[in-house]
Amino acid sequence: MKATVFFSSTARILFSSIMFLAGCGGLSNTIAAPGAAGSAQGTSAFVYVLSNPSGNNFAINAFSASSNGQLTALPGPAFAANVQTIAANRNYLFGTDGENIYSFSIGSNGALTRISSINAVQFTPGSLGFLFLDRTGSTLYDKDFFFDGANTGDQSFSIDGSTGSLTSVGGIPVEWGSSLSFVGSNLYGYTSNNFHFSCMIDALKRNNDGALTFYFRSFLDNPPGAPAGSGYCPGAIAADQANHLAIAFSDATGPGAPPPSLNGKVALAVYTADSAGDLTSTSTFADMPQTAAGDVLAISPSGKFLAAGGRSGLEVFHFNGADPITPFTGLLMNDPVDQISWDNDNNLYAVSRSTSKLSVFTVTAASVTQAAGSPYTITNPTAVVVVPRK
Repeated sequence: MKATVFFSSTARILFSSIMFLAGCGGLSNTIAAPGAAGSAQGTSAFVYVLSNPSGNNFAINAFSASSNGQLTALPGPAFAANVQTIAANRNYLFGTDGENIYSFSIGSNGALTRISSINAVQFTPGSLGFLFLDRTGSTLYDKDFFFDGANTGDQSFSIDGSTGSLTSVGGIPVEWGSSLSFVGSNLYGYTSNNFHFSCMIDALKRNNDGALTFYFRSFLDNPPGAPAGSGYCPGAIAADQANHLAIAFSDATGPGAPPPSLNGKVALAVYTADSAGDLTSTSTFADMPQTAAGDVLAISPSGKFLAAGGRSGLEVFHFNGADPITPFTGLLMNDPVDQISWDNDNNLYAVSRSTSKLSVFTVTAASVTQAAGSPYTITNPTAVVVVPRK
């Protein structure tokens, strides 16, 4: 039976509706000329890696990926651009220079062509940070710093499926948090929010036009079954295509926090969202696996695997829907991992800025192997975007 309901509709705090290619000098509109990469037959995904070779010089490294995770660089050198962050759906890549958001079409051969832009700071006094999408890829969101002059917030932009152009559909202040993790219904997005050591999870509701409204906030200091006298805070969150969430809990810090017990690791809990957005869990602290790599989480599109990356490396777990997460690989690498992403063939991509590496692993139910050619050397990679083609 369900052990814990930590988000209850009766306890909600309701609110009343309360990177990135810049148009800099010398920037061409196309990364690779149409046709330059040849036929994309046999391509499982396109992989775009943002890097910072030196100073304020940024570049986009573009690859095609086969079903076994082996990468082939698209023709030509890495594309030089003033880049901060990126996000992509199947047909378009988006990026921001901190003020404007640019739309790029993704050609059948992986070529990126600039097609439109929008000045996003006209809607708020802040500056744009990272970008993220809803589960369907029909709405683009940005994390806006000083959204209302003091707080951070999330702006929403509808994406024209025919042109890739963006239209603002509003914004909402959210004290901090990371990108939202949308469950399979695409109705609710969740983010941890530990502003001023408060150990919270925020739930935002996505409206029909893609705009967000604040749904509820839970002050959450312990996962189910945590030992008496302990204190933990939620961190990284990842959602699957059903309505399950993996949440990493770490020792609470700050004034009055209990003595740490995880020794720098995180405990991985799983929760299920119901039709009202409330979260329940069948697992307890005793059956939550721990890992030294839990700063970023990503669940494979198959829903079978959970990847955990961070300062201590990369690890893969079996993800079992509503049932507890179970160990699988142990640490696959010890290099710090800054960002991870999956394709539809259970290939896992991990960037490590400090070691200038892009690593690719192929994951099956029985084993995890490093893809041929991996790791790839890319100077100061900061982000990876994987665009599946099947």
